[in-house]
This record gives sequence, C-alpha cells and structure tokens, in this order.
Amino acid sequence: MEFEFCSVYNILLFLESMRKVREKMLKAYKFRLYPTKEQIVKLNMHFGHTRFVYNYFLEYSKTQYKDGNKTNYNDWSKVLTQLMRTEDYSWLKDVNSQTLQQSLMDLQSAFKHFFSHRGRYPINSLFLFL
Repeated sequence: MEFEFCSVYNILLFLESMRKVREKMLKAYKFRLYPTKEQIVKLNMHFGHTRFVYNYFLEYSKTQYKDGNKTNYNDWSKVLTQLMRTEDYSWLKDVNSQTLQQSLMDLQSAFKHFFSHRGRYPINSLFLFL
C-alpha cells in the first residue's frame, strides 16, 4: 500500500486502515462427537482413572502435609510410578501415562492457584460419565 502523507486527513485514514488490518475476525467451530460404544467405554475408563489419580494424590497431599511434609508434582509422579508397579494398582496401566500425568499437573495447578489466592482449596474431582 502506498499512501501520500500530504494532509492530516490522509494520516488519519492510514491509521484507521492499519487498525482494521490488526482487528481480525476470529472464527470458532463447534463440533459434536458421536462416539461408538467401544469408544465410550475407553473414554469412561480414562475419566475414571484420571479422577482416581487426582483424588488419590489430593488425599496423599493432605496426609503428607499433616505429617509436616510438603509435596509437589515431582513427588506425586514418583509415587504414581511406584503405584503402577504394585499389583493392587496395576489397572492404572490400562490408560496412557500422559492422561494420568495431566491429572497430576491439574492438581498442581489447583494448589498453585490456591496458594496465590486466585482459587479455593482443591476438592475431590467428580467427572460425569458418558
């Protein structure tokens, strides 16, 4: 674009055109998923495992805090690895480890928001099943 800056009016037009270029319209798309029965079972399995890990480590953090220990994501991740190796919790291997690690990250984020006074104390997670 070439502009002649011979008057204040032309400068204002130029600035207005540049403002319009910066203001781009954002588009959003909505999608509706229709999972099969097999996919619903897998999704529910992921949701359930994630809920269990979140609630387990929330309770773990409470008990550790009562004993005078502070915990964080790194501690939880080590304990989760040990849990998955035990026979009682071997069912946690049925889903990807990234799903379980994300629930630990979500718990860490909830604690971070609580301690920076941007949120309330984390509560047990309740997911609805499909």
